[in-house]
Amino acid sequence: PPPPPPTDPNDAKDRIAQRERDFQVALARVGEAKAAARESEQWDPSRGYKPFDDVQDAVYDMALAKTAVYESHLELALSLLTVAKGEAPSSLDKFDWVYERGVADGNVRCLSFMLAAMTKANVVSGVCEVLWVANECGVTGEVDPKAMKGALGMLADLEELGLLDGKDVDALNQTKEVLAEEESAQAVS
Repeated sequence: PPPPPPTDPNDAKDRIAQRERDFQVALARVGEAKAAARESEQWDPSRGYKPFDDVQDAVYDMALAKTAVYESHLELALSLLTVAKGEAPSSLDKFDWVYERGVADGNVRCLSFMLAAMTKANVVSGVCEVLWVANECGVTGEVDPKAMKGALGMLADLEELGLLDGKDVDALNQTKEVLAEEESAQAVS
């Protein structure tokens, strides 16, 4: 079952901070497990870390922790949306998100739904959180083009009016860069 949704945007921001700390702990654990593997008598550079269950477990836990960070950013976006619409807090499964699966593993459609809903409700910070997750996960080009166009159009209009803060401008510019890179890569191939 999904975790209970954040009660409000501040709770969501606290959750992001906690999950980022959890990810750092998991990342350190991977480093420690790899160091222990290299120092063990069973270490064989040609086989790498595969025979070491501690390393495999640590890498798996780190991947889950990273997914939880992305989920917490999307939960913030959803929390901002529910506040804007005067609705009760809800979890990401409202947009068909499957928890612990990761973004690229079947949850891209959820980003498209969320982006469209955020844009429709003019939830700028929510749009930017969704774009950040898409960019971080390398799935920006897979998000529904209509939803992407609407979101980028809204942000560009607000930027022109000087109404975007620095973080939102960064999300807009990063997304444009990623899409331009993907477009030029497709043109080459």
